[in-house]
Amino acid sequence: MCKKQIVMCFYCGKQLTPRKKTRDHIIPKSRNGSNKKYNIVDACRPCNQLKGSLDLQEFRAVMAYRHGLLPAIEWKFPGEKI
Repeated sequence: MCKKQIVMCFYCGKQLTPRKKTRDHIIPKSRNGSNKKYNIVDACRPCNQLKGSLDLQEFRAVMAYRHGLLPAIEWKFPGEKI
């Protein structure tokens, strides 16, 4: 008898059905990420779309900010007055 494996989103932990599962590159291909097994994870569509071309550390910072764990950052461009 074969047990059915439960697939979870790598980023949010939500259980995924085969129809809702997407594959995501931890290091995006646009940033020289590979198609090797260690660089590909299962993800839900909302997390995959939100992550876009961010790497894992950048995406973690975005999620921490969204959950109120990091304060908003005021960005200044070079030459911009403080």
